Amino acid sequence: SPEGSPGRLSASTTPTGMGVKQVRAELSIPALTRDYLHANLTCRASNNNITEPLSTSLNLLLYLWPQTVEIKTTEAPLVAGQQTRLECVAVGGYPAAALVWTLTPAHATHTTTLPSTWRQVGDQTSSWVRVVPSAEDHLAALTCTAHNPNITTTTHPGLTTTITLHVLFAPLVKLELGANLGSLPITEGKDVYFECEVRANPPAREVIWRKDGVRVNNDRKGGVLVSERNLVLQMVRRTSAGDYTCSATNTQATTTSNTLHLSIRYLPVCVEEAQTVAVAEGENTRLSCKVDAQPDDDLTFTWVFNNTLDTVEVEQEGFSVLPGLSVLDYTPRSGRDYGTLSCWATNEVGTQADPCKFTIVEAGPPEPVGNCVLVNLTVGSLEVGCTPGSDGGLPQRFVARVYASPTHTLVATLQEDAPRFHVGGLTPGQDYLITITAVNAKGASLPEEIDAVRLKVAEKRMGEASGATLSPLVGVFLGLVGGFLLLLLLAVVLTRTRSNRCRCWGNRGNTEDVTSSMSPPPTTTTAAHAHTHAPTRGLHDNDGERAAPDVLRTINAELLDTHVCPEIIPTRVPPPPYSRSQAALVESLQVAPLSAVATPSSPASGGGGSGLPLYRDTGSPLHLLHDESFV
Repeated sequence: SPEGSPGRLSASTTPTGMGVKQVRAELSIPALTRDYLHANLTCRASNNNITEPLSTSLNLLLYLWPQTVEIKTTEAPLVAGQQTRLECVAVGGYPAAALVWTLTPAHATHTTTLPSTWRQVGDQTSSWVRVVPSAEDHLAALTCTAHNPNITTTTHPGLTTTITLHVLFAPLVKLELGANLGSLPITEGKDVYFECEVRANPPAREVIWRKDGVRVNNDRKGGVLVSERNLVLQMVRRTSAGDYTCSATNTQATTTSNTLHLSIRYLPVCVEEAQTVAVAEGENTRLSCKVDAQPDDDLTFTWVFNNTLDTVEVEQEGFSVLPGLSVLDYTPRSGRDYGTLSCWATNEVGTQADPCKFTIVEAGPPEPVGNCVLVNLTVGSLEVGCTPGSDGGLPQRFVARVYASPTHTLVATLQEDAPRFHVGGLTPGQDYLITITAVNAKGASLPEEIDAVRLKVAEKRMGEASGATLSPLVGVFLGLVGGFLLLLLLAVVLTRTRSNRCRCWGNRGNTEDVTSSMSPPPTTTTAAHAHTHAPTRGLHDNDGERAAPDVLRTINAELLDTHVCPEIIPTRVPPPPYSRSQAALVESLQVAPLSAVATPSSPASGGGGSGLPLYRDTGSPLHLLHDESFV
């Protein structure tokens, strides 16, 4: 028996008859320990000291629980999708312990038993399991249980060990709309936010949002707010509709989420800009009102005609409705039928805010082209391009005519759908004139003329260029010098003129000559501004009396002084014949310079001389008014 093992031996004798007695001995061990495994117990019986005692032995076998169980892990991390071999070792069981592998996912209650292989050596049992972990196995509990199948007591279910699996896996990405947004589609003007749910080990280092494959960036002014897990679209517009995804990246891979299509409901809007349609009276035109709307499967349309006099709604029978389109055939019958036709579309969201407009105008010829330039100029050809004007509401074409200068001989005529022409076969050194005209069914525009001077032959041009050229600065300098000399000459002339006008007409001794020279002539003479043979009419004086025609008021002799040079004297100018429209201008004549007063010509000298020149007071030096201005 094991050393020091407690035991209690008891014996009893039982007679069997015929004077024979049976002796029974029992050994009671209150608690077996592992030390009794394979213990050899011997029972000896002896009734004398002469003979050898009789004995019998037995080997004690025990069912033992395993003492230890351990899962041996590798240093390499577990990677999703990659197979890994794990070992569990149990020691101390007899017979050798049985090992069972179980896997319990995180946040789950169900357990999965894994198949394994095992081997027993003495009291040690080794078991291996091959696993291919997935992202779902991350943080799962892997348990190895060692038990003795010969022991069925429930108080000893076995010896267990558990490890937590850490699995590296690519991001798992799921895209959803915000929980409180309700169902799609979303109405224009609402706020929308997306949630990107990401699971990854190691954690994702970057999350990217995309719309229709194009990355979405943060734009607070545009109402686009991007965060790591959320995308917010403030006051969505129709352009916000599309396919949205989010993608996450870690050390394992980049994963893109499911695609979420965002549909935006919005009011109808015009596909085309406002149009001007030219049509003649009695001519039919077809107007197409195209709108973009969501939804667009149940649109209704309204047409209204408006001009300065009337506003009339077109009856439903007057136009047709197609998917996303309404067509109206319109024929103006008179001038009152020209105006504006407006078209509104209505869907489930409402009626469009701004109608599609068609301005109906009377058809006419096109407008001239503009901005014509020579875009290419070679020795024997040229190319000219222009900007087209209004087509008058009708299809137009463009006609270019090339004339040789200065004879204006027509060299070529070209027609194009666009105002761009290439003219070849021209003579180097020849000057050309080009006219471009726009033409439609209603007529032609005014021609646009372009002077296109041909270049010389290249060799000649190069030869001329090698000569001396005048610098632009030299030209400016010469111009300034010439202007200065011209102003100087003008100043000299004006000075001499004023000097002559200020010359006195003599002294007191010749006053009578001057006075007599200004006495009334014997013959009638008209003023300078009157026709030679025209009758004369005088101007009324302050007393309402008509002054005698052709008579100058006598000048007071005291006004004439050798020291005083009178510049102007009061005088009455005989009026010429004038129309009522000229009266105001004639009445504005007040005074005339003495130096300008001349005596009438005598009949002998030609009769009806030039007479007196008229002057007008403008606040500046008096200006001479020639009689031709009154004719």
